Amino acid sequence: MTDEVIQTYKVTRADGLVSYVRKDYLDSVVSDTDTVEEYIAPTERPDPTVEELEYMEILTTNRDAREYLISTDWYVTRQAETGKEVPADILTKRAEARAAVIE
Repeated sequence: MTDEVIQTYKVTRADGLVSYVRKDYLDSVVSDTDTVEEYIAPTERPDPTVEELEYMEILTTNRDAREYLISTDWYVTRQAETGKEVPADILTKRAEARAAVIE
């Protein structure tokens, strides 16, 4: 891995379109009416908003529920193929997992 710093520039066109361009490609994209500024990417991420946290919670809940359903699908397949019953506790937990999924 190299310690080379990739220099990036913020290029603002006359129509307001903003692009971030590596120094290597600057000459090929900049025109006379463009504004060019050195760009330093932020190194810190702001704290997530309440909405972002709520959304992440939904994603986590859905992922966990779906993973459980996937991991127990074989019981349902076995029942369909052989007639052997799915254990009651598995059926209960599968129903809970399906109910937990937020569409």
